[in-house]
Amino acid sequence: MINSQISFLELSLSLPPHSPSTKTFISPQNIQCPEVRTKMKKIIWPGLLLGLIMLVVNFIVSYLFMLIPSVATDYTSGFMRSWQDPLMMAFFLYPFILGIILAALWDKVKTSFKGNRGCHFGWWVFLLTTVPGMYITYTSFNLTFLTILGWTVSGLISAKIAGFLLAKMNP
Repeated sequence: MINSQISFLELSLSLPPHSPSTKTFISPQNIQCPEVRTKMKKIIWPGLLLGLIMLVVNFIVSYLFMLIPSVATDYTSGFMRSWQDPLMMAFFLYPFILGIILAALWDKVKTSFKGNRGCHFGWWVFLLTTVPGMYITYTSFNLTFLTILGWTVSGLISAKIAGFLLAKMNP
């Protein structure tokens, strides 16, 4: 039985017994297993960076489209949960989850693309993730076309940036 005072995270991050410290910060340099270190460098860190960038891009594009009155009305019409609802905080995890998934996918398929690989990858990500989602959103929700267009533009920009950055960070 493991002592309840020691958390799983502390156990998984402990250094060898000869080390002066038994705890360490999660970073590629502090991971003992070379395979895990490589995956963190190629997938986790780029995925988290992509998530942050996609979150910022989504905020900027959404803000610009909300300057259009009909789009602003869609956001305030009660279609979405209130920002005071604690579950809405989970909304902000979406770009980080997507970023890690895209980084893992890129690591598997990057050799399939020729020429401007990142641009091609971003285009396919847009076609596979944004287009079907926006189609079903437009056909099933009572939102204006401009709102859907704003989300589509945001998806396109995010996908292209993701492809470009992944091609640079993990060639």
